Amino acid sequence: MSLTGNDIRRVSRRTVEALGECGYKCCLFGSAACHLWGMEDRIPKDIDIVVLTKDDAEVVKAKLAAPDGSRFYLVAGQHPTERYNVLWYALCWTPPIRCKIDIVTPNTRSLYIPNVPRNLINTITEIPVMPFLPLLLLKLQGWDDHHKADEARLRKKIPQDETDVINLLTMAGGDSGNRLRSNRWLPSSFVKLAQGRAKKFVDEFPLTKMSWAYIGFKV
Repeated sequence: MSLTGNDIRRVSRRTVEALGECGYKCCLFGSAACHLWGMEDRIPKDIDIVVLTKDDAEVVKAKLAAPDGSRFYLVAGQHPTERYNVLWYALCWTPPIRCKIDIVTPNTRSLYIPNVPRNLINTITEIPVMPFLPLLLLKLQGWDDHHKADEARLRKKIPQDETDVINLLTMAGGDSGNRLRSNRWLPSSFVKLAQGRAKKFVDEFPLTKMSWAYIGFKV
């Protein structure tokens, strides 16, 4: 059964609440955050949350699933060489309706997620959300990573990545808070990588050049 926007917001709030009970600060990123920012062309299939901690993501997931009666539960991951658990939230046990929650931290391997200052986290419908510009740049990073991926399941995500990035670029226009000069807290190495990815994106989608230039990229 497909999730609704209300389902996504419900699970987001409950996850944020549970993380807070464990002493963690967090914010949404990915498609769920895009949805909350106003990108409503599709309903997210899962939730991505960056937990601002030095703890390993597996430790965080285990804490959420530990209490008796918790609607959070863990399922062993299927990757042939990596050992990890997938976190789920049960909206309903019968019939089974569940939502996957991807927990990451600024230290998560293979991802370059900036450590967002707590005072810059936005709150939308009582849910903490990553600031708009790093949210866009992480979507761009996902697009680039999927282009480089060998796995077919990841490469299949490219068309949706492209649609998401273009929609976010459209939303970014006209708001000076979405420009690089208004986000000087972002690590220079993160911005440098985004610069190269923005050029690649413009090569494929020339009509986005002005949008990237408005943000502050030399494309």
